[in-house]
Amino acid sequence: MGGNAKVKRPFGVWIISILLAFLFLFSAMMALTLFFIVFFPQNVHWSLGTTMVDYYLICFDWGLWVLFAFMGLTGVVFLFRLRKQAYNFIVLSLGIGIVMTISNISKYGLAAVGDVFGLIGIVIGWGILFAICVYVKKLKKKGILV
Repeated sequence: MGGNAKVKRPFGVWIISILLAFLFLFSAMMALTLFFIVFFPQNVHWSLGTTMVDYYLICFDWGLWVLFAFMGLTGVVFLFRLRKQAYNFIVLSLGIGIVMTISNISKYGLAAVGDVFGLIGIVIGWGILFAICVYVKKLKKKGILV
């Protein structure tokens, strides 16, 4: 669809935009929390076993949280505005989410996600985000996203 034709926003876009906005706003709050840990470490009560390596790993985690939240929120805004760039940003946020989880599990073990059930919940979340990517890709192919 091109030109000046008004495209009605599909109902799915409304639902996905609202749900993802909450998800990525929560992620932005987590990034803000990690910001205070990284840039104001004197206010954090470190355990005796904490080293500078742990501190720099937290810096890496913070960077991933910021990227995840930024890419996701940008994707949601583009999706709501029916722009085809939404697909790229949502796929990037999915990839960053996978990297964050693998990174944390490799550093801290299964305790990083709580337990096996936490990991199952994360995988279900990836599945939902993947399904959203497929839906957005379909909207892009149909020409609804311009």
